Amino acid sequence: MKLRTRLIFLNLGIIILISGGSLGYLLFSTYSTIKEETTQKIQLQAKTISSEMEAMLNEAVQDAKAVSNTFKYIKMSGSVERSVGINLLEELVKNNENYAYAWAAWEPNAFDSKDSNYKDSPGSDSEGRFMPCIGKLGDDLLLGTIKNIEDNKYYQQVKSTHKSCITEPITYDLEGKPMTSITFCEPIIIDGKFCGVGGIDISLESFTLINSTIQLFDNGFGRLLNEQGIVLTHPEDDRINKIGGEFEGERGQNNLLKIAEGKSFNNISWSESLSKDVYKFYEPIHFKGMNLNWTYSIIVPINEMMADVTNLIILLVCIVFVGILVMAFVLYFNSQYVVKSVVSLSDGISRMANYNLTYQKNHQVVKYLKRKDEIGDISRSMVKMRNNFYDLLMKVQDSASLVSSSSQQLNATAEEVSMSADEVANTVQSLADGALEQANETESGAHQINELGDLINSNNTSMEEVVS
Repeated sequence: MKLRTRLIFLNLGIIILISGGSLGYLLFSTYSTIKEETTQKIQLQAKTISSEMEAMLNEAVQDAKAVSNTFKYIKMSGSVERSVGINLLEELVKNNENYAYAWAAWEPNAFDSKDSNYKDSPGSDSEGRFMPCIGKLGDDLLLGTIKNIEDNKYYQQVKSTHKSCITEPITYDLEGKPMTSITFCEPIIIDGKFCGVGGIDISLESFTLINSTIQLFDNGFGRLLNEQGIVLTHPEDDRINKIGGEFEGERGQNNLLKIAEGKSFNNISWSESLSKDVYKFYEPIHFKGMNLNWTYSIIVPINEMMADVTNLIILLVCIVFVGILVMAFVLYFNSQYVVKSVVSLSDGISRMANYNLTYQKNHQVVKYLKRKDEIGDISRSMVKMRNNFYDLLMKVQDSASLVSSSSQQLNATAEEVSMSADEVANTVQSLADGALEQANETESGAHQINELGDLINSNNTSMEEVVS
């Protein structure tokens, strides 16, 4: 790998690693923090709305009990006047803008035992049975009569159980205007005997108006759910009176159990109306004096809920990306600057390695001599080394010339020595030949001496023989 490539990729790799790690931690921390803050904010909104709805619903519960108790006291007082009961219902509806109806349904002859005297009179049916209901149309109060009460399953439920009852949403026509309401039924029990039912109808329009006051991003909305998961209020009318999709199946049973237990919770599930996964927040609504819990639910699309953090993440990623690009360009040009200097120095060293000690005036190494950094130091050292190398070569050349001259003199001397050596060799050869001849003569003399010795010995022997 070339130096430039190594500088760029090594440094850029370290920068990307550090930046990526830091960015990842920052994004995770930011995402978690914003998610938690947003979740708490929405949960607080749900709690605020649920508290407001809870107050409205509990007021209706208490007023339904008040209707039942008041009619019970009227009955027990002995001064039974149907107009008194009607006036009571009118006051309730007049003083509470959320009420669509206030009503009472008495068993035959249970109120004043005078049903036959009130046939088709205001607040009484064709049989004279006391069935008054006061409705509200704008600022006007309308007195009507409840019809077919025996066919009403909620009336029958209260009659059979002698307990309070809250109905599912019911849509009906009020003077040509559709009205959807929830009915709070309270039994009228006198001396242990069921005498009738007092009730309050609270318009769901009031809850819808409360829903409209909250701002839940672009497509978020709120719902009111009963204990069975049935939708009581919803921005889309066709979703009302239907069970929420998150309450179906095994997981749905767990959600219903949490609602029944009055728990506050949230989860992610599919929204039928938005056709996407959403965050769903649930805040309980408790009914005083009743073992019953509803819930207020806020639905927020995940992408909208996390839109701020998503935009922040995109911004941070773009900033880091641009920063890395800038660093890449800086590293490229900086490495180009450094590597170009190194290449020039390398070229200068290569020239010296090939015994080329010449430099042109515009050579880069010459230009680097004025620099104050390491490149300038190396350049000056190279020039110094080149000069020293040149001086050394000059000295070697001078020494070589002296050696050459001495060599010539040595060569002449060697020739003279060679000639003298030849003469010496010839002389030595002559001496050797003379010595050899002398040796031969010496050997002959020695032989003759030996013969002479033998003759002497022989004479001695002969003399000894003569003497003897």
